[in-house]
Amino acid sequence: MNKTMTLSFKTNPRKTNIRHNNRELTEKEFKSDAHKHIKREKSKYNIQIFKRDIKDVYHELFDDALNAYNAKQKRKDRKIDDYYKHVQKSKNLDLQREFIVAVGNKADWEKLSFEEKQEVGEALARYVRDFNERHDNMTIYNAIVHLDEAGAPHAHFNIVPTATGYKNGLAVQPSFRKALEQEGFGPSGREQLKAFRDAEVHRLHEFVHEIGIDRKAGQTNDIKDMREYKDAMEYIENRKSSQIVKMQREEKAHEEKMNELNERLKQQEEMFQKQEEMIQKRDEAFKASKKQQARIIKQMNDEIMSESEKLDMKRIEDKTVDAMLKMQLIADKPIDDKRNYRIKEKGFGEEKQRYVMVPEKDFDDLARRANSGPLMQLLKDFKDHVLGLGIVKRLRATIAKLKEEMAGLLRENDSLSKELTAVIEDRNKYRSQLQDQEYYLTDQERAEIAEKIVQRQDLELEDNERSFERDDLDLSR
Repeated sequence: MNKTMTLSFKTNPRKTNIRHNNRELTEKEFKSDAHKHIKREKSKYNIQIFKRDIKDVYHELFDDALNAYNAKQKRKDRKIDDYYKHVQKSKNLDLQREFIVAVGNKADWEKLSFEEKQEVGEALARYVRDFNERHDNMTIYNAIVHLDEAGAPHAHFNIVPTATGYKNGLAVQPSFRKALEQEGFGPSGREQLKAFRDAEVHRLHEFVHEIGIDRKAGQTNDIKDMREYKDAMEYIENRKSSQIVKMQREEKAHEEKMNELNERLKQQEEMFQKQEEMIQKRDEAFKASKKQQARIIKQMNDEIMSESEKLDMKRIEDKTVDAMLKMQLIADKPIDDKRNYRIKEKGFGEEKQRYVMVPEKDFDDLARRANSGPLMQLLKDFKDHVLGLGIVKRLRATIAKLKEEMAGLLRENDSLSKELTAVIEDRNKYRSQLQDQEYYLTDQERAEIAEKIVQRQDLELEDNERSFERDDLDLSR
């Protein structure tokens, strides 16, 4: 072919459209603006290299590690039922990643035939198969070469990255940065992705060079020939051993940190256990005190009732005495008919009057009815005498004292109830804190913490370097 063209290698960590890539669209979708560029009469020449369901690939790559992880979990809520869905929700793991590899640009291919485009498409397909064989930490689940669009032929291929050696969570997890690190491309960061990209562009060049295409260097290309590429690959291999040692040191540091966190958690659990025991003892003591107070209150109530009954009996006796006195002293006894008494007339003329001659006893009764004042005074004196008796005064004092003590016990009981409420609130607070601690450092969360530490270290390394857009990185050559 004897042409010079740029080689483009792009990646996207999140976005992909498998249905678009495989041309599995509805008629309505084909007619939309997003797909009008597709020449459907040419789609039959597209080269489908790999086509697998990503969920099947996840079962193949992670089921053994998932089963081993779940077998170690004692709590059901820490087990993972569907690892694919679990990774979908994660902010630190990579569900998948898409690469787009192209040869040339639109201007180049306006001058070339479709047969030449097909020849480059076959070279791209060979490169993608080679990629899948070379990378143990990246598994391609979908790959296709597009020849049905205007411009350069290009390949879309999607991979699931895998990294091993995790201490927390699954032993195998999907992390693109760690996958590159374990393949010898250096620690996570800008230089790691650059080393990987350079290596892939040079490998792609080998395949297109076989059909007469040389690479046109882009602005970001620093490696000019194959010899320099081999030197770069040798440099990567030499760094593997040092990177492994560094990884081992980091893993050891992470393990020590996790051991320290576990020890702190254990100490907090012991502290919460002691607090729980203290609260339980206070609760039991309070219940016993409350039960004793209830017994005392009942006893006092019984005494009050008993004394009240005695006092009531005295009052009944007082009323009985009143009734008896009234009956004896001022009873309205019937007096015999005056005809039963002797009647005498005394005086003369107009002063002459008739007198009923009554016995002395009947006369006294009539006198008492006519003037009851002395008798009522006698009754009052009798009542005052009874109420002034020592036994009655003591009964009244006892009743007043018992009522006061009962009021005090009721106030104390109310105070103890408030204390119990406060103790229960404290206990619930401690229980909530302990529950938070138990749930806080799950194995998966520890893995996420470790991942965040690595991310922050990467940001520190890149702080003085120029930033780049990670979500849609254009790595054109």
